[in-house]
Amino acid sequence: MRETRRLRREQIEAVIAGNLSGALALEEQTLRQTRRLLDSAHVMAADEVISRRERAVRLLGQVRRFKRPELLMHEIAADVVAHGHPVAARLGGEAELLARYGVSRTVFREAVRALERSGIVEMRTGRHSGLFVVAPDPTNTLSSARERIVAADLALPALIEVLAPLIAGAIGLIEPQRLPMIDGEGFRDCCIALARSSGNRILDLFTALLTSLLQGHDAALAPAVAELRAACRAEDRPLVTRIVIAALRSLENDSAS
Repeated sequence: MRETRRLRREQIEAVIAGNLSGALALEEQTLRQTRRLLDSAHVMAADEVISRRERAVRLLGQVRRFKRPELLMHEIAADVVAHGHPVAARLGGEAELLARYGVSRTVFREAVRALERSGIVEMRTGRHSGLFVVAPDPTNTLSSARERIVAADLALPALIEVLAPLIAGAIGLIEPQRLPMIDGEGFRDCCIALARSSGNRILDLFTALLTSLLQGHDAALAPAVAELRAACRAEDRPLVTRIVIAALRSLENDSAS
């Protein structure tokens, strides 16, 4: 993980410096490093899972006081991850899981509802009842992350400080002469289209998350849309970057005045 962080840091520095070839080369190194990590992963034995889970819960409890449903939510999620996130696998019936985790039905159901909102598990009833692992849903993940950021009351300048270089980096990763023809109605649609064209799923998801926090500022950002479309048609990558950053900085300045 330390090597991956180093590569990502160097890649960001290359993007900021305008060194596209260097950024792409570092992306290849990062992907190779990630593959080595995935290849080295293994499904843990049951006793190892229990040991890791108990240690993780103890560490969480030292960070701050968690309510029991929160701790249970982390325990179940940790078990799912430890077993390789086996989609469609049955974790157990309600009675079985109550005994396994040593919690009440109320605590269990509250934790499960939170995990269902995050798209990690699903509680099914009927003939094939129980708690099942589901395929990750980016929509649920983004919605959950957005709720947490909104609750943290992130200031607009701080949001723009992260969003501006993020989108600039995505634009820098788009293949030459592959700038998207933007069909969306608003500035946020433009940013998401640009991030998606980078081919980097992480940048795509983070851009979708952070631009969703710009709701309420669409009118102020609207004038930049026509300019962005024209710059994309002209395949003028530096101009596209300048328009995006200028629009965000203008929004930041308006909020400060």
